[in-house]
Order: sequence, then structure tokens, then C-alpha cells
Amino acid sequence: MRNNPGTLTRISVAPDVYFSPATDQGCIVLNVNRGNVLSLNGTGALMFSKLAEAKDGLTRDELVETLRREFVAVEISRIGDAVDDLLARLTQTGTVRAENVVAVGRRDVRGELALRLPLVIKHLLRPLLYAKSYTLAALVLLFTAEAVRGLGGFRAIHDSVAHWSIALPSRVDDITLANACAAVNRACTWHPKRSLCLQRASVLVCLLRSLGFPAQLVIGVHKMPFYGHAWAELGGKVVNDHANAQKFFHVLNRC
Repeated sequence: MRNNPGTLTRISVAPDVYFSPATDQGCIVLNVNRGNVLSLNGTGALMFSKLAEAKDGLTRDELVETLRREFVAVEISRIGDAVDDLLARLTQTGTVRAENVVAVGRRDVRGELALRLPLVIKHLLRPLLYAKSYTLAALVLLFTAEAVRGLGGFRAIHDSVAHWSIALPSRVDDITLANACAAVNRACTWHPKRSLCLQRASVLVCLLRSLGFPAQLVIGVHKMPFYGHAWAELGGKVVNDHANAQKFFHVLNRC
């Protein structure tokens, strides 16, 4: 990502990228668009934070100069090599973008279908919810989540949940909440494929919102050992998952 003479390629953090605060221990970066999570060490976290703080982005040389003021005892060539290595990694994972690169591709038919499918299913769920067939509704949502994931990946599931509206009038009560959670658990048992935490949590959130609950999908990460997790929350409390999930995992995104 080294600038060519006469060019000013500005590098900035890509849209839909979320990250934890930079500390001496590092930071975690979530790319919703790609569905990947990066773990940066303390130095990498500092470099990334400087890039994230720049609203209009930075050129490679501007980033090096900014870091030179942080590492006064380090040779500038070593700082430049570290910046190049980090930018190469961030570019490869789609975490940053260059301002002078314009991606012109074919129409994303699969992505469009992944966004429209949940809208159709949402209307089909209404008679099931009216009849209180919550387990069947959850099973339909599980199959839908599997199809959406196959068409558009992590981003498609995230966007589907983000655009799933809360039904009115609200039916927020403990009995309905317990029945909805139990229905999702049963549906996961009956579903032919093993349901990952992302599908399970997204299905529960969509089911609860369809019943009038203002539920949220939460994505977090545990650093040591390094792994991610998704769960549902209602009123800031974990629903149908480990009660201490908020303590075990660093929250990167809510939708």
C-alpha cells in the first residue's frame, strides 16, 4: 500500500467495521461485510486506532509520520515496514479501503435475493404467530437463516435482523417470552443441520420482534482463547443464553 510518486491514495476504515478500544493488549476488529474478526496486538491496535480516528483517512506516509511521533526511539524504516504489513493484512481482509479504488462489479443477484427473502417470510409468519405456532415459526426462520447465510453470508444475516421491525401492538410478557425461547430451542433440535449461535440468536431476535419484543442481536468476541459468539438481548439482559455472556465476551456490535 506504499504510495507511488505523485499519488495521494487515502486509506480509511471500511464501512460496517466495528472495533474495541485500543489498549496495550490490543483490540478486536469485526468486519460485518466480510463476516471476519481480526485480533490485533498492542502495536497493531495503536496503528489501527490512528487510522480510525482520521475522518478523511490517511495516506500511508501520513500514518507513518503520525506513528513516528509515538515511537520516537524507533527507526522510521521499521515503522514503515510495520505499517505496510498491517495495511496489507487490513486490505486483504477488506477492513480498510483506498479512496482512489472504485469497485465496479456485476449486479449482486444473490445478495439482493438474500435481502428480499426475509421480507417474504415475515409476511408468511403472521398466521403462524396468530395461531401461536411458535415452534413452527422458529423452524421456518431457521431454514430462512440457513438460506440467507448461503446466499449472502454473515452480512446478509446481520442486515436481515437489522431491518426486521418490531410488531405492534406489543405483546411483551414473561409467558410469551418463555414460549418463544422454548420454541427456538425445539426448532434447533428438529432442524436437520446444527444451528450455529448466529443463526440461533438471529432467529430468536426476529421471532421476538415479530411478537412485539424490542430484542437485539449482539455480537461479541472472547480474546483468550480467541473466538466469537452471538446472542439475543432484551432490555439489556441476555435472553436464552448464558447469563454472563456480557462479561465473558467483549461486545462489538448490536443491531
